[in-house]
Amino acid sequence: MIPIASYLINHHNCCLFLKCRAGTYFNTRNSTCISCPRGTYQDEESQLRCKVCPSESHTVGARKPSDCDGACEPGTFSKTGFQPCFSCSKGTYQPYSGRMRCISCPSNVGTKYIGAKSFRDCLLETCTAGHYYNQQTLRCTPCPMNTYQPELGKNYCIQCPSLTYTDSTGAVSASQCKARKCGGVYNGTIHGYITSPNWPGEYPTNINCLWEIFPAKNRRILIVIPELSLQENGHLLCETVLTLQKVGTRHSTLVYETCNSVNQPQAFIIKSGALMIDFKTKGQATANGFNLQFVTFEARYTRLIESIVKEGKLFDIPEHQAIFKNPHLLKTLLEATADPAQYSKYSQEKYQVFPASFIHIIINKIRQFQKTQPYILK
Repeated sequence: MIPIASYLINHHNCCLFLKCRAGTYFNTRNSTCISCPRGTYQDEESQLRCKVCPSESHTVGARKPSDCDGACEPGTFSKTGFQPCFSCSKGTYQPYSGRMRCISCPSNVGTKYIGAKSFRDCLLETCTAGHYYNQQTLRCTPCPMNTYQPELGKNYCIQCPSLTYTDSTGAVSASQCKARKCGGVYNGTIHGYITSPNWPGEYPTNINCLWEIFPAKNRRILIVIPELSLQENGHLLCETVLTLQKVGTRHSTLVYETCNSVNQPQAFIIKSGALMIDFKTKGQATANGFNLQFVTFEARYTRLIESIVKEGKLFDIPEHQAIFKNPHLLKTLLEATADPAQYSKYSQEKYQVFPASFIHIIINKIRQFQKTQPYILK
């Protein structure tokens, strides 16, 4: 409110007017100067009303048409968040538009210039990826466990997605957030998939996974490992180990154990009992792990499945290896293994996705098996 002393007497000495500055108007009801409301402006003094802005405006007290333009830009501020705006002073910054104040840099450090728009403009130690600027210690600090930061000069880290975790502090990418869930029991399952945790990404460190496969009565287990990617540390002591162990009623037998990567497909038949798959990692070494499939088949087909699995050409030829490394094709093959009578369908046109040499091996094995046990496959 303007004091009474600022009233002016006109030349007739009959009326009192208040000298209202630009950006305001004289309110005759209460004899005060009022700021022009949003959407209006006033570029003259001592006026009874404000003028309409040429475009929509959120500015209060606009003095000229250009004041109607809108919100303050990043690096600036005002009491209303709208024009007229003022640059952030040194030592402060503002990354957003339409703000009423600027943000102070931590510990009163300065900025290179006025009107700073980013936290990175504060004269701080530039933190590398995987780190954030700790405003309490005034130092770059590694991102805590289960967080990451891919960019430079940030004062925060990003939380990993739900149910994923990092192996250590200082993660620089979301890919370092890994799922750790693993293990399970397959009871009477015909066909199944088993993967290392976080597959196809790198498996986490310091985990212990256990899977158990219990086939139905009079069924056997065929397990196929298309390839293995295990981190080898170059020492005699293995830090990552995959173990396949047959579990019987009285004792268990080691089927396979390795801590090395294997590019060629491998297949194993469990003729009796259950199968236990154990995967352990420790240390900081990591790799992509594995994606294996298994199927259970009737015991009467054991000789046929054995003859197919032992056929070296089935795994040695690169064209054949591609079948085992393709999850869809491998699933088709194993489904037929569950019921070997389906093998004959491979010669049909719709199964020509398999190489002719691969089909030739399978069909020859079936024919040999039929000669010895013709009553089984019809």
